[in-house]
Amino acid sequence: MSRQFIHGVLVVVKETGVLIIGEAGIGKSSAALRLMIMGHKLVSDDVVAIDTIDGRLLGSCLEKTPRMEIRGVGIFEADYIVPGSVAPASPIQMVIELDEFRDTDSGKLEIKAKPYKIANEDKIGVRLPVTYLADIGFLIEFIVRFFKDKGILNGQ
Repeated sequence: MSRQFIHGVLVVVKETGVLIIGEAGIGKSSAALRLMIMGHKLVSDDVVAIDTIDGRLLGSCLEKTPRMEIRGVGIFEADYIVPGSVAPASPIQMVIELDEFRDTDSGKLEIKAKPYKIANEDKIGVRLPVTYLADIGFLIEFIVRFFKDKGILNGQ
């Protein structure tokens, strides 16, 4: 078993382990908080520990209980922020890369799957341009549902 660490957030969305990555301050934690409010489970915020076990990636938190920062308020245990919203670990099945909205982006959500290399394993993923008006948590949930309905996540 080998262990690696990645800057990101791991959330279980519709029974799918989703690793959210992106630059600092892009909104990974805010998206996770929105997903938690929507009923999904947080595994880890800020740093995700990734173990490779029998060829599968398993993500977990470095701490016993994941904590989250609410900007301007403080750092709290995630289960205190949204009771019942924590999972101890999850297989990593897909990647969502939050990225700055660019002039070349159409303004429409284009769900284009591409491979992301995480801990030397290819995982299906999507680049999601961030705009201040978008509900990123809802969009992540929608992408997961879309991929599951299309059978794209089978075998991940």
